[in-house]
Amino acid sequence: MKARSHQRDERHLTERLGTTGLRLTPQRQQVYDVLLQKRDHPTAEEVFIRAKHAMPEISMATVYNCLDALVKCGLARQV
Repeated sequence: MKARSHQRDERHLTERLGTTGLRLTPQRQQVYDVLLQKRDHPTAEEVFIRAKHAMPEISMATVYNCLDALVKCGLARQV
């Protein structure tokens, strides 16, 4: 059941990114997963810390770029 939900989320992410001319990358997937795992209002730094657990090589700049991409395609809001 959880795998099906993850596939649906990934497909949705791919479609939404495509509407803005962006493609799905492992880093964007990881940042999106972090946002879905805990529905709070994390700062970019908190997203970075959470993403780093599963993807140690991710940088803060990459997290900012991923968040920007998610905002542009309407999957996240900047507050």
